[in-house]
This record gives sequence, structure tokens and C-alpha cells, in this order.
Amino acid sequence: MSSPFIDLLIRRYVIPDLYPSYPLNKAPLRDDYKLDTLRILETALSYFDKDIIQMGSFRSFKIAPGRVNGKTKVRVPRESTYENELYRVLVNWLCKEGAEVTAQWHLKINSNDKYCDLVVRKYDQVILLELLATPTKGQLYEHYDRVLIYAESLSATETWIVNFTCEDDVELCPYWPSLGSGVQAVFLNMILTISQKFKWLRILGIRLEKDTPLVLKRFNIRPSLQIILCLPCCYNN
Repeated sequence: MSSPFIDLLIRRYVIPDLYPSYPLNKAPLRDDYKLDTLRILETALSYFDKDIIQMGSFRSFKIAPGRVNGKTKVRVPRESTYENELYRVLVNWLCKEGAEVTAQWHLKINSNDKYCDLVVRKYDQVILLELLATPTKGQLYEHYDRVLIYAESLSATETWIVNFTCEDDVELCPYWPSLGSGVQAVFLNMILTISQKFKWLRILGIRLEKDTPLVLKRFNIRPSLQIILCLPCCYNN
């Protein structure tokens, strides 16, 4: 973008107005009446525009570090493709309920300029969401460390890594953050057809601050794509 101000205008007002699809129900809350981040992410994903995600492989792409559909050097969507869609849905949905949603929050860390992908604030709840798109193992672990620095700077009450990946067999070795680190992670596998069209998206697993029982859910990405949500009952460190 030409300037942070223009970027804010486009993200906050233009994109949500052009693509208004968002949940009409109230945001889910936990038992303590705080925003339920996991259920919010689950719902927001179902409102992603499949055409925008699909175009990411052609218009806003990177080269996957591993194999996709058995091939190397495949074009896959960049992080910004997912970030813009998630931001659009959250702004349209949560801001109507008194929450603030900020993209690319500027931080000064050790005299360096850093930017946190998404921050959701409502009263004393501060949710930090750091996104990745088909990262390498090294990039993923680097983000696990980086997001904790961001969280300290923002006094975040929740710290999340949301990893969108197109790589084959990523579920065999997903590289979770260590339990007790304070980082919660969601792994999402975007399935592409041979012709690089967006077929469907599945949530491979979720590492919370403590283990969760096995759950399987299915719901639609509008208008006709399917997400599978699977929470494993145990994880490897």
C-alpha cells in the first residue's frame, strides 16, 4: 500500500463493503463471557470467499518450500491472502459488538519496526493472531518465539498462531508449540486440485494450553466448500 492510512481505509472500509459476507449471529463467548477465540476462528473460516483464496495461487503467491500434490516449486497463496479475508470477516462481525480489530499493529522492538498480523481487543481481553502461509519448519518455530515477544509488548491475554498450509502430509509432523509456552496454534490444510483450484480446507488440529478430547465437525465455506475440524486428543511435543 502507498501509506498506512490508505491501507487502513481499504482494509477497514472498502474491502468489508465490497465483500460483506459475515456471520449474523452474535460472537460466541466462553463461560466467563469473554470472546471464544477458537469458535470465532471456526466460524470466520466458513465465511472466507473461495474465489479470493483461489486467486491467491495465481495473483498473490509464493513458492511452497515442500511438495504440494506431489510436486515441487508449486505456487500457493501468500499470508496476505488469508490475512485480508480473516480481517474482513472479523471487522464486519466483531466490530458491531464493540470489539476493535487491528491489522498490522506496529511495534517497536529493540529499535526495530515489527508488525503483528491481527489484534482483537474487547474490554480487557487482547487476542493476538499471528498468521503463516505454507511455512518452513524454521519459519514456524521462529514465529512461536516472535509471537511471545509481540504478546508481551501488547499485554495480550491470548496468543495464537494460525498456520494455513498447502503442503502434502503436513499432519504427519505438524511441529506444535511446546505445551506451557503460552502459544496456542491452529493448523489448517488448504487442499488444491491439480489445476491449482481451491478445493477445500480442513483444520488438521489445534494445540490449546491443555489437551482437548477428540472432536470432529464439518461445515461449509460459502457457498459450497467443506471444512473439517478435527481436534486431536493428544499431541507430540
